[in-house]
Amino acid sequence: MTLDLESVVPAKLTAVAVFTRDLLLEVAPDGNGSSGNWVIDPTARFDRVVIYNRRTGDRRGAEIIVAQHIETIPSATPGRYVIKFRRAKPVGTTELSWPNFARTGTNPIRTWPPN
Repeated sequence: MTLDLESVVPAKLTAVAVFTRDLLLEVAPDGNGSSGNWVIDPTARFDRVVIYNRRTGDRRGAEIIVAQHIETIPSATPGRYVIKFRRAKPVGTTELSWPNFARTGTNPIRTWPPN
């Protein structure tokens, strides 16, 4: 089975998915972590955070990590935010491009389910 966003977010749960290349991604051994410098509504709440992490040097595909969303806090850059999470677990890899994985365009952040 090829992993895509819909397949890693259980039915009736919400998620924010992000496309990164290890940039501003921190995951501690206990599964706590944070991602990025995102343009996102800081008041939005999600059940899950899905990280599409394309390793440096890879041209296609990515490691997929799923975590529980904790909060979204301001970053050092005005108008951008850091997504904090816990219980991060790698769930596999995908050969799908980001637009095909997330059913979106090239924007590196996607909420699920679609509005």
